[in-house]
Amino acid sequence: MKSWLMTIPNEVFLHIMGYLKFVEIKKLTHTQDEFHFMLKKLNPSLFEIPRKISDGIYYNLSYECFDCGISLDDVYILNMCLPCSSIYVQCHDSYPMICQDCIHHKKLKTGEQVSIICKICNTDAIHLCVSSYHNYIQ
Repeated sequence: MKSWLMTIPNEVFLHIMGYLKFVEIKKLTHTQDEFHFMLKKLNPSLFEIPRKISDGIYYNLSYECFDCGISLDDVYILNMCLPCSSIYVQCHDSYPMICQDCIHHKKLKTGEQVSIICKICNTDAIHLCVSSYHNYIQ
């Protein structure tokens, strides 16, 4: 953390940080541990959730795969698992983004969906293949 942050009392610091979006919090933290700690402090009721989800949010904020942390291609998978996404959406306003390699299924084309086991909670879930928005802007 920046040295000037160390002079602010914790209560004031957490109050200020409470107004920031997760993307901004990620920019202020240097590691996944710091990011997880900040999310836990800012949202104590939310963070009974597994560390895997906070790590996945950290990766997704950098446009990396929720599971493996590798940069996502222009075509990636949205994990639309109901139990997991209800927690994840409260934190990140999206569904977990996963690379094609992590679903261990044939390569999907945009718009295709497949029902496979969610790696986060081990329940059956729909996984939808999408293209990133910036492809359509050009």
